[in-house]
Amino acid sequence: MTVPVDIYVKDDTAGTLPIAGVFVSVLDPVTFVVAASATTDGTGRAAFVLPGTVTPGTLYEARFFKLGVRFANPMQIRVEEPAVTTNKFDMSGTLLVLPAATDPRVCRCTGRFVSFSNTPIAGATVRFMALASSGYQVPKVVDGNLVSAEAYAMRTDADGFVELDLIRGAQYYITFSGEDDTVWNICVPDRASVNLIELIHPAPVQLNWDALEAPLNAVSVQVGQTKVVHFTLVYSDYEETGEGSAKWIKFINSDDALMSVGYGSGTVSIEGVAAGIANVTVEMLPDLKPVRVPPYNVTAPTLVVTVTP
Repeated sequence: MTVPVDIYVKDDTAGTLPIAGVFVSVLDPVTFVVAASATTDGTGRAAFVLPGTVTPGTLYEARFFKLGVRFANPMQIRVEEPAVTTNKFDMSGTLLVLPAATDPRVCRCTGRFVSFSNTPIAGATVRFMALASSGYQVPKVVDGNLVSAEAYAMRTDADGFVELDLIRGAQYYITFSGEDDTVWNICVPDRASVNLIELIHPAPVQLNWDALEAPLNAVSVQVGQTKVVHFTLVYSDYEETGEGSAKWIKFINSDDALMSVGYGSGTVSIEGVAAGIANVTVEMLPDLKPVRVPPYNVTAPTLVVTVTP
């Protein structure tokens, strides 16, 4: 017997977008004989039919390839028959767009500065400074080495790019030409590469509902009952938090006759009014700053609410 198996491949950007055209092979982990192969579709899904066994399932090894994407091959999966879980698996890949650091302690931060004509600005000065006073920098000691630098300045190249390796998890102040009197604070993510501009001006790119309070993005509430569902926003600098969300997004109630919806920082409260099914969707607020081209966009699954008598 065989069972359906799905492997979903997404990029490891903050938006976790699907990657189409990834060639996926499923192998026997001992003999390395190919059991099945497929190419991901527009949703990032590679679909298979594979033999399985009872829990913990049959062990397979999955390998991934697409030009311009780096994968941490191989990946092990266990196929259950009958399926106790879903036999659905997730894999992420790194799009080789930004140059990556080779030192696992640092992240390569790359940013481009342009003129009013969208042409590169060469020789613009970018300065990085310690966020705290001496002895309180984050971090101050790395692998037994003392971080003694207090400030660092560099200039953009002929194409307007500045590229610098910074310690992962470190916090800095940054200033740059054109806004010399404005100081921005940044936090370096735990990854090999990042767009420096997104550290300076992070924006929400994805909303996640709490998986325990709203499994499969669905919740049930009785008439007259109020239920609170937590959520987090993933920002383009890879920070994930629900704090401060009210200045970025709003929530839309699809049917006021069935429920009332209120929201605060990191929470949505739902009160049942009449029996039925309604949805809570998410929209970006208008006139957000700084202005972006293309405009702000957040990926947010619809919260399906079932109101019971």
